[in-house]
Amino acid sequence: MAPIPSSQTQNSNTAFASMAQDINYVSDFTKFMQGYLTEHQDVAKGQLEGRALLWDKAPINLDETARNDASRIEQKPYPYQAD
Repeated sequence: MAPIPSSQTQNSNTAFASMAQDINYVSDFTKFMQGYLTEHQDVAKGQLEGRALLWDKAPINLDETARNDASRIEQKPYPYQAD
């Protein structure tokens, strides 16, 4: 792999630094998503419903978990063997 000439590295660093200094910079994708979400407010509701379905769970009851673990029957290594 050939090394990158220092002039190209310096130009890309300068471009990145100027973009990083502009705190008001908003990417095209961010602008699109903000516009889309303001026009389609039902999408945000669907996102919340999806999050609730997949991530928001009831707290774990430690007593119930311990009781379930204690009542578990150990399985034989080979269940079809007639012992």
